[in-house]
Amino acid sequence: MAREKVAVALVTQSNGMQERIILCDQDEIRLGRDKGNEFVISEPGVSRVHASLSASRSGVVITDFESLNGTFVNGVRIHGMRDVSSSEEIQIGKVRIVIELASDYEPEEIRSTRARAMTAQMRPIAVSVLVFEISVNDKHEGDSERETTLKDTIQEFDGIIDRQIGEKTVALWMGGDGKNQSLRAIRAFQRIYEKLEVKSGRDLVLRGVISSGTGLQATTGANASGGEMNLIGDPLNIAFALFGCLDMAGETLLFDGRTAEQIQDSVSVCSVEGVSTDTEQLFRLADF
Repeated sequence: MAREKVAVALVTQSNGMQERIILCDQDEIRLGRDKGNEFVISEPGVSRVHASLSASRSGVVITDFESLNGTFVNGVRIHGMRDVSSSEEIQIGKVRIVIELASDYEPEEIRSTRARAMTAQMRPIAVSVLVFEISVNDKHEGDSERETTLKDTIQEFDGIIDRQIGEKTVALWMGGDGKNQSLRAIRAFQRIYEKLEVKSGRDLVLRGVISSGTGLQATTGANASGGEMNLIGDPLNIAFALFGCLDMAGETLLFDGRTAEQIQDSVSVCSVEGVSTDTEQLFRLADF
């Protein structure tokens, strides 16, 4: 079965030559000078493995791999991961990349009809985003077994794995009950820790962040595949910003103020002093 096309990346080299990259669901395209990358950029100022583009049905994410000269979106240097919308410009060295999501690169007559249909069918939904990274020093459990453990555990708590970005996993909870979704994201994280700690029998490093907010969902039939299309936006970018604070905070699990507000009457939470993003105070579980 063919994978769904998510977006087109229009790459403009410093000499003006252009190339299109088709991004399908679950693709991860590495960018850089090294010939082992899926897309090679032979330009001054570009690191060997500079960045990656990852795609899923919730959109496209650009990740900078701590490159020396940086990755920029709309002229602003990013640190780590960032969700990218249509027409936003990514700059790596002198190379410019513009993303067009699937619904925006269809022929005009199809796009305008579909856009009207999608606008009519879009509805706001509560979203909780869990981004986590695992490091297990384990000779016995293979990657495939670990992936099964992650998928089964996320599904056990009614979430879905949206994408893998390198060693990081992005999971989503979407619906109409923001409080319950946030609690399920926390329980899923705790259960993953318990399962992997028992299986590994060795030191386990599991770090994660949770953010909550509002996204948009197009109902069945609104997109090209006849399925659902989720626009996550702000909660995803907040989660990425929180993830960049984990080392400084020295915590296993961080979450934003919206999540803390939703769950504080069900679990004990406390603020993390001395560490914050540009827009978010950080919180943690008092007993984890």
